[in-house]
Amino acid sequence: MTQTRRHVLVIGSVNADIVVEINRLPVRGETLAANKSDTGKFFPGGKGSNQAAAAARIIGVKHPTLCAKFAGQFGNDTHGGALTEALRGVGVGTELSGHPNCPSGQAFVFVYPDGDNSIVIVGGANASWPDDLPPALSDAIKSAAIVLLQCEIPPRINALVAKTAAETGVPVMFDTGGEDTPISADVLPHLTYVCPNETELARLTKREVNNMDDAISAARFLQEQGAKNVLVTLGSDGSVFVPADGSEVTHQRCFKVNNVVDTTGAGDCYRGAFAVAYAEGREVQDCMARAAAAGALCVQRAALQGAGVDTALSGRPNCRSGQAYVFVFPDGDNSIVIVSGANAAWPEALPTELTNAIQSAAIVLVQCEIPVRVNALVAKAAAKTNVPVMYDNGGDDFPIPADILPLLTYVCPNETELARLTKRENVLVTLGSDGSVFVPSNGSEVIHQPSFKVNNVVDTTGAGDCYRGAFAVAYTEGRDVQDCMARAAAASALCVQRNGALPSLPSGTEVVEFLKANGR
Repeated sequence: MTQTRRHVLVIGSVNADIVVEINRLPVRGETLAANKSDTGKFFPGGKGSNQAAAAARIIGVKHPTLCAKFAGQFGNDTHGGALTEALRGVGVGTELSGHPNCPSGQAFVFVYPDGDNSIVIVGGANASWPDDLPPALSDAIKSAAIVLLQCEIPPRINALVAKTAAETGVPVMFDTGGEDTPISADVLPHLTYVCPNETELARLTKREVNNMDDAISAARFLQEQGAKNVLVTLGSDGSVFVPADGSEVTHQRCFKVNNVVDTTGAGDCYRGAFAVAYAEGREVQDCMARAAAAGALCVQRAALQGAGVDTALSGRPNCRSGQAYVFVFPDGDNSIVIVSGANAAWPEALPTELTNAIQSAAIVLVQCEIPVRVNALVAKAAAKTNVPVMYDNGGDDFPIPADILPLLTYVCPNETELARLTKRENVLVTLGSDGSVFVPSNGSEVIHQPSFKVNNVVDTTGAGDCYRGAFAVAYTEGRDVQDCMARAAAASALCVQRNGALPSLPSGTEVVEFLKANGR
């Protein structure tokens, strides 16, 4: 007779993780290149999905008593199918999951050279749970060996799950990572394990947590509020278990590894491994040791789970397209990380057709998001027929070669980029809400163009590019610099009132009408 296997049930988020390797995050208003042209890869992720995958890999296909199941919400896009197959591929049952008519959740993971990371979550389908738990999911909760929850799905779902598990005494392990929401007082007593890291524990208790003693003190405080067992992960300091009964605290050191690649899924891996060991009936110290071992292995690998423009002169190399990760702040300002991809795959020499197009152009615009050598070739080709060149400094943080600088008619940084530069010809600086300023190379009068006031700033992502494009058009129409700057400022003012870099671009007619409406 075949023995029925009990399930480790993870209920939570599933995301398409876009992992980008960077040296640092961009500051506000800055566009920064990633440190590798082939970064920006897609990996299955989400705290719930990660924990389910970790549990399944540790359980394996031949475990006599356990299996792993996941209940989440997969989107109706291509990511949804890929995420489902990824979980099934490592042995996770996904039959309890939903498929709402919306995009999948996403996580943009920025990995620093030391393997540490910063993450931005886009909830997507993870927020689209039904009002009530489906009967099949309720039954699965009540018969589980253990249930794992996290803070990347609606709190009301976590509350329903915890209360359902309590009906049959099923243990619940609650990961406090994700959305910054307090644990409801009526839910806290139903959680067998509350599992924060040191940052989350500080947030929950409003206390400083700088070391293990701080963590123990904060955990005790959390228990005074109704929590039971508290299991805190402390990064390189390991983990600490503070039991509900006031007995001895257990500390598990982390295992030293020499090749830390990516810490993104380490906490999820730890929790998944701990849950499996717990479901196997092991002692807490053994559960923590096995979880620490799984986390140590995890950090040594990248990711836990495995319009109106003529483009005839463009190339199509055999590699992935370039990507830009745009972070828009509440006031519409932004920071951008660029992954060059195909943008780095230019041929050694300019194609003949492109050279001819450069030398017959009214004006040429180049930026710092393609190789420096290509910009140099373009500038030199343009110089042969005296074609003006407008050079945007946004992108890679490198100086303009001294032999190229004299060939650039306009050097166009924003205020952040200007701070990186030390040389100039004609310099046209965009200053965000302070407008723009033109510093001519002949030492004549500086020109300032104030920005136009708008009441509905939605997204500044393409504002600088829109400004430069509009300036270039006005320049080729023979307008003086002041008029070029005014038209560019008008175009930018229209641009920031719409979402998306391309959809927000105004027409020439809209620019003229805007200027008239503003007395120009």
